[in-house]
Amino acid sequence: MNQSEFLAEFGSRTAAYIDGAQTDTRPVLVSIAPAAHSAAGHLLATALINQLARAHRHLIIVGHLDRPLLCRQPFAFDDLRAATSGLALAINPHIEIETAQRLPGGDHLLHIGIGTGGEKPDLQVGCKGWCARFGSEAEVTDSETSVWGAALASALAAAVAFHLMLGNDFALESSYSLWQGGAVGDLQGPAWTSPLDLGCVLQVGAGAVGVALNYWLIAVGNSGEYWQLVDGDLVDATNLNRQLLFLAADAGYPDGEPAKKATRAAGLLGAQADPQLWGKDDALVERQYDLVLALANEDDVRSALQRRQPPLLLHATTSANWQAQVHRHIRGRDDCIECRLPDAPPQLRCSTGEINKVKRIDAALPFLSALAGLLLATELVRLAEGELGDSDVNFRALDLAGEAPVVQVLRFRCHAGCSTWLPSAIRRSIAADTRFAHLD
Repeated sequence: MNQSEFLAEFGSRTAAYIDGAQTDTRPVLVSIAPAAHSAAGHLLATALINQLARAHRHLIIVGHLDRPLLCRQPFAFDDLRAATSGLALAINPHIEIETAQRLPGGDHLLHIGIGTGGEKPDLQVGCKGWCARFGSEAEVTDSETSVWGAALASALAAAVAFHLMLGNDFALESSYSLWQGGAVGDLQGPAWTSPLDLGCVLQVGAGAVGVALNYWLIAVGNSGEYWQLVDGDLVDATNLNRQLLFLAADAGYPDGEPAKKATRAAGLLGAQADPQLWGKDDALVERQYDLVLALANEDDVRSALQRRQPPLLLHATTSANWQAQVHRHIRGRDDCIECRLPDAPPQLRCSTGEINKVKRIDAALPFLSALAGLLLATELVRLAEGELGDSDVNFRALDLAGEAPVVQVLRFRCHAGCSTWLPSAIRRSIAADTRFAHLD
C-alpha cells in the first residue's frame, strides 16, 4: 500500500460521513497548561489527540511536552511528547503535526486549552471527578476519580472541533456529568479506586465501540478473573478513523502485515484473545460468564448471545444523528436484545455512508465511538458498585446532533408476544452460579 492508497482508505469513512461537504482545513491547536500536568490532565491531552488525529489533518500542540507521562495508556510511550505528537504520527504518518512551547501566530480552526493559565483559548477544558468542565474556570483537578471527567472532556472537545470543521454551531456549558450519562450538571459518582473487577467477562467484538471500551479500561485500570475477547477481523486502514486502540502499523502500513483485532486489543488490555468469529470455539461457547458484552453485530451474533440467556448483557452503539448509546439487558427485567434491535443494523447517517454509490461502509466518527465506549465503561462501574439495577432506565444516549449535547434516557420493554426470555424457573437454573445472577 502506497501513501496515496493509505490516505484514501484512512479518510474514506470520514469522507462517507461528510458526503462531499466542504470542510475547514485550518489546524486545531491544543495547548496544555502547566497546571494540567497530572494523571487526569495527561489522559485528557492524549485521548483528545488520539481522537483529533483520526479526523483532522493538521494539529498544533503547545506546552512543555518533554516530561514523563503521568497517565495510563495502551501504547509504549513514556513521555508526553511521544504520547501526543508521536501518537498522532503513529495513527497517521502523514498528518501535519507541530509542537511549540508558545502559541504560534496564524489562523486556526479551534484553540483548545487544557487547564487554566496562559492565553485565553477558544475552548478551555478541564475535569473534576466524574465531570467534564468547560469555560474560564475549567481547572484540571488532580484526583484519581478525575480520569473519568477527563475522558468525557476529551470526547466532547473533539466533537466541538469536528462540528466547527463542518461549519456547525456547537456550544458547551460549564459542566457535564459522566455519571449521569453526559447530562449538564455537577453530579458526582463514587470515588474511583482502580482497578475494575467484574469476574469472568465475555466481550464479542473489537470494532470501534469495543476497542473504545478497552481503551478507557486501560486508562482507568482493569482487572478480573478472566476477560475473553472474540473477533475474527483484521485491522485495516479504513478502521483507523475511529478505532482508538489501533495505529497505522496495526493495519500493516507501510510495510507490515495487518494485526488481528482480537489479538491486538486483548494484548493491550491483558485479556484472552480468540481471533475468529463467535461460535467457532465450542469451549468458549460452553463456558459460563458473569457478564456478556455484545459489541459485534454481524452474523447474527447478538441473537446468538441472547439465546444463552445471560443474567446480564450490555452493549453500546453509535447511531443515526450523532448519538452514542448504551443498552442494558437484565434477564427477566429488561427487554431482550432482539426486541431492542430486531433487524440488521439500520443504515444510519452517522454509522453508515456510501462511497461511489457502490460500497456501503461503517462511517462512525472517533468521538462518537469514544463516547459509546465510555458510557459502557461507566455502566461497568455502576455494576461493580451494585447500582446497575437501581433504576428502570435501560437505555441512555448522548446526542451531539444539535447545537449542544442532549441526554436521552428510556425504558424499553419486549414486544407483545416475545418469547425470548425463558420462564423464570428455567432462567434461574441457567448460569445460577455466576456473579450477577441475583439481578434476575
